Order: sequence, then structure tokens, then C-alpha cells
Amino acid sequence: MSSQNPREHDQSSAPGGYRWLRAVQTIYHLKLWRVLLTLILLTIVFYIISFWLKTKVPPPFDLLRYIPWDSLAGSCLSVVVIGFVYEWVVRNETEQKLHEVLGQHFQNQVSAIDTQISKAMLTTPELMKSVLAPASPRRQRWKNTMN
Repeated sequence: MSSQNPREHDQSSAPGGYRWLRAVQTIYHLKLWRVLLTLILLTIVFYIISFWLKTKVPPPFDLLRYIPWDSLAGSCLSVVVIGFVYEWVVRNETEQKLHEVLGQHFQNQVSAIDTQISKAMLTTPELMKSVLAPASPRRQRWKNTMN
């Protein structure tokens, strides 16, 4: 259930910082809402059938009384609740871990690049000469355009 849109996981999109609204937005953006909506509709249909079968029904529908409609509806509702909570918790933990790993990786990259730049500047004679040389015509043009 990966997402293609980078704004889908933007947690600042919920006004006022309501956690439940962010959770609903996350589920909506993950296309998980289709599965949850289907299960909710099945729950409603199963409860309606169960209620209808408790009244007087025509004889061809008597066999439907042997199907545990209340249990099916309760199971669908349980799956919706468990799926919602599990996806929300796992998604938050995964995003936090990803931010930690990427942050550490980028910090390592920054320090490696800093080290390599300073080594390159100190070990390359041509670069040192150009840095320490008096203002060249190209540098003069650049300074003039900045002013």
C-alpha cells in the first residue's frame, strides 16, 4: 500500500493538529479506505439481514436463518477496527524509524562531503593557487555583477 504522492504523508495538513483527523487522512490517502468502507458496508448489510430474518420471512428464505449473520457482522466490524488501528500504529512507527535512519545517513554524508572538500582544497595545488591568487578578471566580473 505504498503511495506515489509525496504530500500524502504530510502531517501538517491537518488543521489544529488533530491526531484522529491525520489518521483518517492517512487511511484515505493510502487507498485503505476502500477496504475499510467495503467492510463497513458488509457489516451494515449483515446486521440488516440478521434483523430482517428475526421477523417473519417468506419460506424460501428460511434457510438463511442458519447462517450466523450477527457473527459475520461482528467479525467484519472487528476487522475494520483492528485494521485501522494496526495500520495507523505501524505507519507512524515506520515513518519515525525512517526519519531517524535518513537523518543519520544524511549527517554521515554531510560530514564525509565536508572532509572530502577540505582534503581536495588542501591537496590540489591548482585549486589552492586559484583561491589564493589576486582577483582574476573572471572574479572581478563576478564581483561587479554582485554589486
